[in-house]
Amino acid sequence: MGHMEELYPLLEEAFAGRTNEEWMGRLRAEDLIYAPVLTYEQLACDEQARVNDYIVTVDHPSLGQIDVTGMPITFSSTPVEIGNHAPELGQHAEEVLLGLGYDWDQITRFREEAVIH
Repeated sequence: MGHMEELYPLLEEAFAGRTNEEWMGRLRAEDLIYAPVLTYEQLACDEQARVNDYIVTVDHPSLGQIDVTGMPITFSSTPVEIGNHAPELGQHAEEVLLGLGYDWDQITRFREEAVIH
């Protein structure tokens, strides 16, 4: 473990000399366990990522069907579900302002003055 600083640059240089496909072929030929590091774009197109629900399609109220990150782990007794989408801009403004003690006249004025959406 004492030579990691020297090892990493050597490995980076060696790995940069071949494509992912070449390295995977060599590692597969040696019966080694490996996995490529994917970009998000590559992962989003990966069939196995979808089969494992790492990328899932959900219905968004204004965007329609969109792909989002799924849950990377599962539990034997507690099913995992993808929660609600992120709120729209200003979606909870009235609720928050009412909770902070503002009244409807003030909230209406905030809307008219474009303080909130």
